[in-house]
Amino acid sequence: MKSTYRIQKTWIIIFFMTIGLALQAQEKFNFTNHKILIEGTSNIHDWEMEVEEADGFIEMKMENDKLNISNISLTIPIKSMKSGKGKMDSNTYEALKEEKNPNITFSFLEATQLEKTGNFTYTANLKGNLSIAGNTQVVSIPVEIDNNQTSLVANYTITMTDFGVDPPTAMFGTIKTGDAVNINFNLNYNKQ
Repeated sequence: MKSTYRIQKTWIIIFFMTIGLALQAQEKFNFTNHKILIEGTSNIHDWEMEVEEADGFIEMKMENDKLNISNISLTIPIKSMKSGKGKMDSNTYEALKEEKNPNITFSFLEATQLEKTGNFTYTANLKGNLSIAGNTQVVSIPVEIDNNQTSLVANYTITMTDFGVDPPTAMFGTIKTGDAVNINFNLNYNKQ
C-alpha cells in the first residue's frame, strides 16, 4: 500500500516537473524596435504613412532545431501613424474611427507552413485576428523570421472596405484614396 502511494506521488511530481520545464522552454520576446510603413494610392499620387509607435511580443522556442511559435501580439495606436501632412493624418484617423477604436491589433491564432530556410531563418504564415476600425477579420500573414538578426519581416496587403473603412477622400471628394493598402513590417525583438 505504501509503495503504491510512493509510486503515485513520484509520478505526480514527475508530471508537474515536466509541465514546468515545458512552460519554461517557451520564451517571450518583446518587439523593441520597428519600422512599419503603410503605403497606398490615390487618383492623384501614391502616399505613405510611418508608424511611430507599436507594442507587442512573440513567444517561441527552439525544439530539435525546429522553431515553434506559440503566440504573437501587435498593437498599433492609430494616432502614431504619420504622413507628414496634418490633413491627411486627420482624414485617416477619422476613416479608421480612431475615437471609438484607437488601436489596430493583431492577435495570434496559429502558425502554419513553418519552414526552415537557413541556419537561423524561417518562413511561416501567421494566422490571427486583425482588428481595424472595430471590425475583425481572420488573416494569414506570410512572414520571415531571422533569429540571428532577431527580426520578423512581413509585407501584407489589406482592403479597407473589408474592415468597414471607407477609403478617405479630400477636396470635396475630388481626391480619392485607393481601397488596397500595403503594410511593410520590420519588427526587431529582444528577450523579455
